[in-house]
Amino acid sequence: MNEATTSAGAYRVVVFARPDDPETFADAISKALQLNRVDARIDWHNIPGVLPHHLSLDVASEVAAAVRELGVNASVVLESTLPRLDHAEVIHRAACLPEGLEIAGLSGARHALIEWENLVVADVGYVPLESAQHYNVEPSVVVFSAPHSHTELTETTAISGFELWLVTAHPDRVFRIEQDRMNYEYLGERMVESAAANFKVFLADIAAHAKRTYLTPAVRAVLEQKPLGKYRFADSEALKRDTLLHVLLHREQMRVAHSE
Repeated sequence: MNEATTSAGAYRVVVFARPDDPETFADAISKALQLNRVDARIDWHNIPGVLPHHLSLDVASEVAAAVRELGVNASVVLESTLPRLDHAEVIHRAACLPEGLEIAGLSGARHALIEWENLVVADVGYVPLESAQHYNVEPSVVVFSAPHSHTELTETTAISGFELWLVTAHPDRVFRIEQDRMNYEYLGERMVESAAANFKVFLADIAAHAKRTYLTPAVRAVLEQKPLGKYRFADSEALKRDTLLHVLLHREQMRVAHSE
């Protein structure tokens, strides 16, 4: 495969939508990438998003051009410029203030202040947050021994909820918030017992203040109380990939706007 030998200077291809026909997509990329058709179809299943191949600039440009010929936007990015979402900082306490999003430690002391103009992208999803295991405990008697309890796992229930990803600039940072692990005290009289309801108010506050922030379709779906299917993700990892895609989409939109 014509891939760069090191990650330094390696390029990646971002595909912003999924072409309808996997076979046509496989035809478009397999020659440039020297991929067999099975692997090319796997790439189709993983888009929209960043293709996994580390490429030279020439090959990456060839692949992106082939995808664009299918009527789908694609761009080439230097791998070192991809947002690093793997080490997102988890927020447990925050407040929406006129001057920005205040992030506090567990003690309540200010840890950081994100000015609203520096909040670049906000993405949200409804994801499994944890699993709760339910057991049946039944007494049983064994001959010549004392009675003891027999425990049987009967059900594992996934507990789902909202998760928010925030990407900032100046400096570049990534934050993650889970609805059930967030302190909503700043809401004051608006705070209720439901973490999900408090989260929606918090998200609405962010949207009201962050006028220049790119709010993903999932954020708008939550704010508009659309059905869960509009913002449900298989897991946090899928939401992270969605956030990465939207950060890159926002960059592409800004690049096009500045070039006009």
